[in-house]
Formats: sequence, C-alpha cells, structure tokens
Amino acid sequence: MFSHSAIASLNNLEMMVYNYVIKNRDKVMYMTIRELADAADVSTTTILRFCRKLNCEGYSEFRVRFKLYLEQNEPQQANFGASEIISFFKSVNNEEFDALLDNAVDIILSSERIIFVGAGTSGSLAKYGARFFSNIGKFSNHIDDPYFPVTNDMAKNALAIVLSRLGRDRGDPALRQPVQPASLQGALHYQPRALASGKAGGL
Repeated sequence: MFSHSAIASLNNLEMMVYNYVIKNRDKVMYMTIRELADAADVSTTTILRFCRKLNCEGYSEFRVRFKLYLEQNEPQQANFGASEIISFFKSVNNEEFDALLDNAVDIILSSERIIFVGAGTSGSLAKYGARFFSNIGKFSNHIDDPYFPVTNDMAKNALAIVLSRLGRDRGDPALRQPVQPASLQGALHYQPRALASGKAGGL
C-alpha cells in the first residue's frame, strides 16, 4: 500500500498525514476524516489528496485498505522459525561435523583450484563462493551454466563444489556434467529441514 513511489510523491503536508497514520495505526481505522485532519493538523482536502496518491478514491476506501494492510503485515511471533534454527545449531555443534569440516579443509588445501557450480539462485552463491576463496588466496572459478565446457586441464587437480537449493534427493545431474573430470565431493553434511516452501539442505 505504502510503496516507495507513492511516499516519494507526497508533499510536506501529506507527509504529516503519513507520519501520523504510521504512528497511530490502531486509531486511524476508527477516525473520521475530520478527526484525522485535526489530529495531523492539516485540512480535509490534504487528507483526500493523500488518499488519492495512495490510489484510493476517497477516505472510506483508504480506511478499508489500511485495515487490510495492517492485517497482512502483522508482526510474526517472536519464536517464528525458532525450531529450524535450533535444529541447525544442534546438527553442526558436534564432533562428527567438526571432523567433516576438517576433512573438507584438507581437500580444499590439496586442490590447485576450486570450481563452484550452481544455477539460478545457487549460481549467485557460486559466484560469491568463488570470489570469497579467491580473495583469501585460493584460485577459484564459478560456473552458472550447466552446459559450460570444461577442459581436462581446467579440471586437473581441481575440486568441484556443486550447489543446489533442491538438496541431494532432487539435485539436477546436469549441474555435475561440466565438472565431471574434477574431484566431485558428496555432501559434507546434509540434513533435510522442512521449511515453509519445501526442503533445504546444506553442505
């Protein structure tokens, strides 16, 4: 409702209305246009201009849309997602996971280069991973195209880290194709976690 473009179009008087509405959201739904004008120290004409800039034909429509806006943007409970967070920390705070990390470090150190592979959102993460490791002195590349040709020289003594938001059970085999000659490591640590939009796993 309160888009950046709509707020940017407000003049000083209309911004006074906006500020009052945001600070007194529980009261505004029950105020008449005259009461809101007096409370914000503006005229009713300013209120109507404010409503029109928010794509409302009048004050009555504004109150209805504002009520719906508040219902859709209620703050989430403080413990929302807490179980997933706790589960994650439990899964990584143990000796077995530490051993897996130590093994991963040894593999990375023994490789001449790292090739991060991912598509879509995972492609962006692959790009970040390659930049991060290059910054700390480990030569790295990223591939965000599953059909990108990789020569044997490029894959020689290389470690491929394949990223997929779908997890191990539904990962796309095409992502592994460009780096098939390289050392392909399985998931160092993987535990499916139920999320709102499906499942996610991590290396």
